[in-house]
Amino acid sequence: MTRPAFPLRAGSLGKIAQTLAIGTVGGGVLTLLGVPASWLCGSMVAVSFASLTGVSGPIPRWLRAIAFLLLGVSMGASVTPDIVENVSKWPVSITALILIQPVVIGLVWLYLHRIVGWTSSTALFSAIPGALSYVVAVADQSDADMQKVTVAQSIRVFILVISLPAIVTLIGSGGEAASGLPLKAASGLDQAAIQLAAGSVGAALFYWLRVPAGVLLGAFAGSAVLHGTGIAEGRLPAYFLVPGLVIMGSVIGGRFVGATFSNVAAVLKPATIAFAIAMAVNTVLAIGIAELLNAPFAKTLLAFAPGGLDAMTVLAFALALDPAFVAAHHTSRFLMMIVVLPILARRMLKKGPDA
Repeated sequence: MTRPAFPLRAGSLGKIAQTLAIGTVGGGVLTLLGVPASWLCGSMVAVSFASLTGVSGPIPRWLRAIAFLLLGVSMGASVTPDIVENVSKWPVSITALILIQPVVIGLVWLYLHRIVGWTSSTALFSAIPGALSYVVAVADQSDADMQKVTVAQSIRVFILVISLPAIVTLIGSGGEAASGLPLKAASGLDQAAIQLAAGSVGAALFYWLRVPAGVLLGAFAGSAVLHGTGIAEGRLPAYFLVPGLVIMGSVIGGRFVGATFSNVAAVLKPATIAFAIAMAVNTVLAIGIAELLNAPFAKTLLAFAPGGLDAMTVLAFALALDPAFVAAHHTSRFLMMIVVLPILARRMLKKGPDA
């Protein structure tokens, strides 16, 4: 049986409440400062620091599921006829994203292994973009340094969530990025109830089908059907949405639980350079695809960014950058990794069939 991420034992509920309080304060401060995607970024920064000091703990799976449900339902409100019309263009950019991944992984692996001197397995699993849980599960079967892999992967997501809102603000998104609450809220509780019901059905179905980030994408799909058919209008009200963003930010920040400042300092420089290499390659491709498809560069950049499926999709929503487009690309890359990673690891690490 899989152990829960944060077992509910004596005192643990207090630790969860403390973590969420820290995240809420962080999000509130950035909201007052007018920072883009403030509730997500602020909670992540605050909880990351608290995790490294041992003050906060990881968010349990059941609470993550609630946040993913709320966020997925709200994201479904972004589905419009214009987005549906552009779906036919997605295979072009998805194919380009998948084809470039071996180049990205290879370049980062070369840097971490040949230049930094990490072992081949540690470099490989640190180079894989996104899919942290799956990467850690596969890496655990090898001789990789799990602490370096986990910290390097967490640093990459941290940098992305911190930097992309500023980049989007600089280049322009066409959304309401400064508010951190994109899209108009639903007019009444009856609309919210309908959306939550549809989202819950979708989340349960996708979870049962073992779809990656199933609760988030299932809730998104259920809500998207309602909005695409005109049955529902608007996202969930802020009193539903803000807690979801705070929990999501706390989930990202909670990845540093168990690490120390010295652990992070030891990995920070190579992890940052590795991120820069991956981001540079993906950015060049995003520029080309945006020109080819006549699509906004901001959302293309987010779709190609080397981050996790859940974090990047939620960030796209917080920045009003077509989360459906972003989710489709990150899901495709994740599914590719599920198939390719074991083969790639066996070939590059010269392991046997049991690896």
